[in-house]
Amino acid sequence: MTTMQFPFGDQAECIEKLLAAYRYRPVVNHRGQWYYETRLAWRGRLVLCRLGTADLSRLPADLYGEVWCGYYDASEPEAMLDDAVHANIFAFVKNVHMAETA
Repeated sequence: MTTMQFPFGDQAECIEKLLAAYRYRPVVNHRGQWYYETRLAWRGRLVLCRLGTADLSRLPADLYGEVWCGYYDASEPEAMLDDAVHANIFAFVKNVHMAETA
């Protein structure tokens, strides 16, 4: 199996447009952490879902790079409930958003 990658051009722009379809918006918090955030139902509760690079130093800019996502209580945005690392943005969408529709 090869690791061929489709040349998407500006990958950061592709990521932003892809995530906008799921109502994510870019955020930088008071600690200088960068991530995309949306509200969604997760395990029967309303949460804030945050997606970024592992160190949150910048927004994801590589469609094929590893991404981190964290689930936070919507009423207590500093309280993380769970988190996960995904192989890339496509794995994240498949595992988080495609699972919603299955």
